[in-house]
Amino acid sequence: MRQSELNAAQQKDSEIITSLKRQNENLVTQINVLAQNLADAEAEALTDAGEAAREADHRSAYDDSAPSDAKLPAATAARVALRQVGSLLLKALLLVPVIGHLLRDALRGGASAWGYLSLNVALVAALSILIFGLPAFMTVLLGSVVLVFVTLVAITLE
Repeated sequence: MRQSELNAAQQKDSEIITSLKRQNENLVTQINVLAQNLADAEAEALTDAGEAAREADHRSAYDDSAPSDAKLPAATAARVALRQVGSLLLKALLLVPVIGHLLRDALRGGASAWGYLSLNVALVAALSILIFGLPAFMTVLLGSVVLVFVTLVAITLE
């Protein structure tokens, strides 16, 4: 009698497990479909926004009533591309544990958060120069050249 009860309980457990596996597979499929739909919608929104901006710049560049400092369509395409790359780099940096926490705090916080972030970056640079010497100093200088270049490009595209 005991063995038959045990077999019945095992059969019921296996049916429950099979049912849960099917439900899990259905949920995974639904999540994948939703993720694909979201990716398609984001790509379409970016494409629509880029086309609308290019069209607006094209109209303003060739319209006689437009101001003389109208931007050309190439500048808009570069601006959209820079935003996409910048957004991707920001998402990648936010995934790095310590750097991501500091950046997230700076993005969500006020002016003091940016001050603390710049202080942390300066202290890390100074500490690396003290520990590693000239190679770290050169790395900091080369990094600042890239930072200044990106800043100039961003200012120029505005």
